[in-house]
Amino acid sequence: MSEEEVFKLLLRRLGLSPYEASAYSALVRYGPLTATELGKITRIPQSRVYDVVSKLVKKGFVAVSGGNPSVYRAIRPSVALRAYSEEVVRNLSGVAAKAAEIGEALRGLQPPSEDARIWSTTSLSTAVYEMASLLSSARVEVLAALMPDTLQRLLKDLRAASERGVSVCLVAYDELPPQRYLDEHFERRVRGPQILVSDRQEVLIATRWDPAREQAYVFMTSNQELMRVFVEYYLMVARGMAKPVYTRFGSEVTERSFLYLQRAVSLVRELWRNKMRVEVLVQGVDTKTYEPVEVSGTAKKVYIDMKRGVTTLYVQTGEGVVSVGGWGAYIEDIQANFIHVRGVPRRG
Repeated sequence: MSEEEVFKLLLRRLGLSPYEASAYSALVRYGPLTATELGKITRIPQSRVYDVVSKLVKKGFVAVSGGNPSVYRAIRPSVALRAYSEEVVRNLSGVAAKAAEIGEALRGLQPPSEDARIWSTTSLSTAVYEMASLLSSARVEVLAALMPDTLQRLLKDLRAASERGVSVCLVAYDELPPQRYLDEHFERRVRGPQILVSDRQEVLIATRWDPAREQAYVFMTSNQELMRVFVEYYLMVARGMAKPVYTRFGSEVTERSFLYLQRAVSLVRELWRNKMRVEVLVQGVDTKTYEPVEVSGTAKKVYIDMKRGVTTLYVQTGEGVVSVGGWGAYIEDIQANFIHVRGVPRRG
């Protein structure tokens, strides 16, 4: 018996129908497919395919990208099976773990591709586990705007990311005690969409969050242009108009790496307040030639214009002063894609 057959058998034992198990296994194995493509691969009658995938979407196994035709994508097995096992068959968690292990192995067989589509799901538990998965994969920076309920569900994952040295910024949509394990904690009483950005790999947006029904409208994408829009919203509105509650910058944290200039500048300013000299390393793109560039030096000054949405860091290098802008910058000398900031105590 092949691993794929074992995978489908375990899915059946978890309560999926034969068609559901075949459809999910095929989406895990081959990646995103239309209903027609899925029917051809699995030999599920075309008259039944839409009903099968609709049930998988409701159960949190599949996300759909609207279009003509719609495209379906498997929620990664380690996320979908964990959520499903907790909601429906808690006593079969061992089976789910084995199925997730085999499913991840099958998923690794699909060809690599750049996917710029928008995926959606209405399963709140699946959304939480997708967020946890994004947090576990973060290496540099996390931007999060969360309800208290979501924060409580992700507390362990947020702590783990912070302990790995990931710079986590939280905007909480309610009054909470200072979250001292995070680099930054802001409070915003006017609620907006829940947002989680892990590095620049993916953004997850959640609205209509209903814990009582375990339902939500959730959208996920790795489309860089869409991600940039949500990052700008986060930095300018969610974070930019929120009340600061707590920061570790300048006191506990004197060295960090960032992908987003606005937060790097926040650390620079706190280090200046603590009478430190600030050394920076910037990797990015020359805005004139579009060639990759790397510069290092001392932070000279900062310019911030919230109305225009402009943040600029001036760096004194051995060849003069260089202006550094954030994602999408074109006025400055460099568009920064990575910024490392380090505070150095001044002598005397």
